[in-house]
Amino acid sequence: MDEFVVWGIPPNETYEEPLFTKAKTLTEAKNVAKLLTEKHGCTKTRIQIIDFNEDLAEMWRRVVR
Repeated sequence: MDEFVVWGIPPNETYEEPLFTKAKTLTEAKNVAKLLTEKHGCTKTRIQIIDFNEDLAEMWRRVVR
């Protein structure tokens, strides 16, 4: 089971934040990211894929520091 989180910088803001968390597929997340960029002026959008089938403790051990 995957979760797709769209991150980015909203208009008139400086820092990245989660913009959308309800996408059910990667395609839907990509479409939302494109819409947020083109229609709403968000910048630096990206998609984080969280795989809940993976051991979350192991996922955090692989974080680049």
